[in-house]
Amino acid sequence: MAGRGARLFAVLLPLAAGWAGCGPDETAAPDPQWIWRDHDLRHVEAVAFYAVRDVEVDRIEGTARLRVQADEEYVLTINGSRIGSGRRGFEAEGDEYDVTPWLSPGWNRVVALLRSSNGAGGFWLELADDRGLLARSDGDWTIYRGEWRGIYRRGALLPGDRPMVLGPSPLGRWRTADRFVRREAFQRVLATPEPVTAVAFRKWGSGEEWTPIREQRRRPPSFGPLVEIDFGEVRTGYLQLAFRDSALAPELPSLLFFSTGPLEAPPLPADLTTRPIPGRNLFQDAIPRRFRYVAVAGMPGLFQAHVLPIRPEAYDGLAPREGDVRERHGVFGIDPPPPLRSPVENEVWRELERTAGIAVRKPR
Repeated sequence: MAGRGARLFAVLLPLAAGWAGCGPDETAAPDPQWIWRDHDLRHVEAVAFYAVRDVEVDRIEGTARLRVQADEEYVLTINGSRIGSGRRGFEAEGDEYDVTPWLSPGWNRVVALLRSSNGAGGFWLELADDRGLLARSDGDWTIYRGEWRGIYRRGALLPGDRPMVLGPSPLGRWRTADRFVRREAFQRVLATPEPVTAVAFRKWGSGEEWTPIREQRRRPPSFGPLVEIDFGEVRTGYLQLAFRDSALAPELPSLLFFSTGPLEAPPLPADLTTRPIPGRNLFQDAIPRRFRYVAVAGMPGLFQAHVLPIRPEAYDGLAPREGDVRERHGVFGIDPPPPLRSPVENEVWRELERTAGIAVRKPR
């Protein structure tokens, strides 16, 4: 009885917060459902997990179209190839990809890496060709809270959890997009096939000299729990961080800060709050950004940073819309917002102060 009550609370909480709408019974229509991991929404915390589905296709008729929305963000792959990524897809605009080249006759694995800075969220997906629906988001997906060997391959799936089915659109703040914008596939927007390595790092706010980053070290030392990274010049692309998850504090998320100019002294309100997935020693941003400096707080196992550059003309179609992320230091040409921090961010700063001796100022 307690489990049923918690599930009902999780579904009704968005409505109690003032979000309007309630859809029909999910059994009455074959439309995609809004789904999420089974998470108690009373616990506000950053979450990251996988939603996985194997799709059997006998043949592709015409064009295979994939439409997706995610609150707050997703990174989508098919048969191990990254297709695209984005954030804040519960609003009026969703993402659409032509995935014909990545599907083949037989079984195809769709993997969505989903992240939310506060635990609450929703995921909606529709895969169809010219004949009709091939797959949708529903209760038949499998949820994994960590990465395991073979998750992206077309082999047997390990046992996992079933998702929380929030319901069909509209439900609370989740509704099908008014329109879906065609996005180029990830590999087609990259400017170069190889990532660009950061040039130097130092302890953030220390005033110390910069330490050059060398790529060719067998086991490079970690940068530390509070680090500022310099890419040498302003870059446009997706940030990628490599870390050793054994050094992470699993109960706390990591905070990321982006800037085209030197960063202010910590602490600051974060541009991105994220929780690395256990077993996956690589973080890839869901949206491209323009930045030279990146600061990372709360990822003590971090030892390498790259940017995956994209073509300049592709940036406007992939960059976050106004209000989707917190902009500061003119990264997107917008004035700085008030310096407010969330309770989750304050918890990270308190832990860093306790374990690493970092002084934390009160929010202004």
